[in-house]
Amino acid sequence: MGFLNLTLAEFLAVFLPTAAAVVALYLYDRSHRRQIVSTLRFFEKVSRAPILVRRKKIQQPWSLLLQLVSIALLLLAIADLELGRPADRTRDHVLILETSAWMNSASNAPRASWMQVARRRALDYLKALPAQDRVLLIRADQLATPATPFTRDRRELEAAIRASEAGATALNLAAALELARNTQRLASQRPGEIVFIGSGRVMPGDLERVASADASNLRTILLGGEPNNAGIRKLAARRSPADPLSWDIDVGVYNYGSSEHRSRLTLTFAGTRVAQKALALHPHSAGEAAFSLRAVQAGVLEASLDSKDDYRADNRATIELPKLVPLKIQVFTARPSLWQPLLTASTALDPEFRRPEEYTTAGPARRLVIVDGFQPPGFPQADMVWIAPSRGQPASPATVRRWNATHPLAAGLHNKDVRVSRASILNAAQGDAVIAESDRGPVLTVSTSGEFKRITFGFHPLEEGTESHLAIPLLFANLVRWISPELFRTAEISAAPPGLIEIQTREGTRRDQIQITAPQIRGLASTLVGNRLRLFAAQAGTVRMTLPERELVYTLSLPEVGETRWTPPAGVRQGVPPAAGGSAARRDLWPWLALAGALGLLAEWILYGRNPVAAAPAARRPEPVSLHVTPAHQPEEVHT
Repeated sequence: MGFLNLTLAEFLAVFLPTAAAVVALYLYDRSHRRQIVSTLRFFEKVSRAPILVRRKKIQQPWSLLLQLVSIALLLLAIADLELGRPADRTRDHVLILETSAWMNSASNAPRASWMQVARRRALDYLKALPAQDRVLLIRADQLATPATPFTRDRRELEAAIRASEAGATALNLAAALELARNTQRLASQRPGEIVFIGSGRVMPGDLERVASADASNLRTILLGGEPNNAGIRKLAARRSPADPLSWDIDVGVYNYGSSEHRSRLTLTFAGTRVAQKALALHPHSAGEAAFSLRAVQAGVLEASLDSKDDYRADNRATIELPKLVPLKIQVFTARPSLWQPLLTASTALDPEFRRPEEYTTAGPARRLVIVDGFQPPGFPQADMVWIAPSRGQPASPATVRRWNATHPLAAGLHNKDVRVSRASILNAAQGDAVIAESDRGPVLTVSTSGEFKRITFGFHPLEEGTESHLAIPLLFANLVRWISPELFRTAEISAAPPGLIEIQTREGTRRDQIQITAPQIRGLASTLVGNRLRLFAAQAGTVRMTLPERELVYTLSLPEVGETRWTPPAGVRQGVPPAAGGSAARRDLWPWLALAGALGLLAEWILYGRNPVAAAPAARRPEPVSLHVTPAHQPEEVHT
């Protein structure tokens, strides 16, 4: 006989103080007695006060006994009293059910996946356990997640097993075993087995951690054998630095089986086949394929592997390539020939040339307006480059001596030999930044006080003497980068499995310079330690990260499959154990104990609680108090 929920010390620690409190209440006599005395108007003062004697005796022992027994029954119900020998006490088992991406693959059974087979094996294991044993269910893929607490409720456990579905990440067996071991140590009274049910396919780095784990009470029910599978593990597209309209495509595949695998990789864009390549993959080896694609419009890029294997989910990967939106530039100038070589050299720029008399403040959003050599009637609602006229000031040759290296517009500019034939000295207003200075004063300023940016030149950067200087193209490249930085970010779009994503950032990158958006993923956590950005996504979705120098988009849709199979060490128990004997038919006593305790308290209230406490016998009462009264009056009835 023993307790399942409490120890004997815990039971006594609750019962004894409760029983003492009940007995103390019975000894504390607060009963009312009715006594007939003379009216108070005829009381006379006596020389000696009455002596009252209270005896500490329990007048209703059966009521007290009934309450103590009822309280003891209720505490036994809470402690879950179990009858039997100590050797038959309950044990606490942890059932680890693999829910990795590989469990979606086809099994040997017709029209069944390994996930369905694993659920049946888990139910068989539950049936083999004694009914009094408790079980905790853990679902294991990249994360180990408890699905139930330690419980003997078989219906709750069966429902949790049937609700388990395969995910999209690989199995992290070391984390699952560590969680099971810690849970047994912290929340188990008598640890039982740790049972793993699944394929056991893990990543190579997980094998070393699993090998160091304690396997003393481990049981494994492994499913499947050597797989027949070759799939896509990576699809990445990067914009070419030389041509923003071109994409460099990388496709990575892997053969998970023990025999050579031959297949054909096909690449399609916007529904049109653009490339094809035959692959011969050696056992347990990876393969790579590289392509180049020029895409003016947006579209879906799909890589498909013609592979007839047991797992079709990794034979196809898709990403969406965006359209390059060039920067719209409106140039109001009387000399468009000066600007055409500079502004038409890149496909990232879309220039439009107009005469000064066609100037207007209206125009499309997100544009750059260049006003060449005249005073505009009003500033446009857009970013603006103003090649300011002399405005009556004398223009004379000048040499740029100083560049503001702290401003993005002057990044990489250190020349002190930029000579201009005509330069006007600018008056920098409060809040303006001076970008370039000559010996006589500022010749290039920037204003960011309003909603839009305004760059003012005191000289013409494309007139004779400056158009061939190397600083001018770099200056305009910095200008466009500052106005529209997204055109210069290295764009990379990848199809990857959910899970851990690690990115190496540039030296000195701060966390506030990184923007991460993932509308389909809840609870996305990220950390930046040193130059390494890490984030974990537990579900499929799209993650967009914007860094100062590049933009990364991850389409988390590929399944992650373990490359190798874990082999249990020697001595580990295998398979479903035989069904338990008679102890499996154990019936719970706690409902009956709780019912008996409640009925006992009800009976005590009916028999004793509703009636007033009877007066003590006359023999036990103290002697009456001597009172002197006048006999001319009749006594009155008074209650004390």
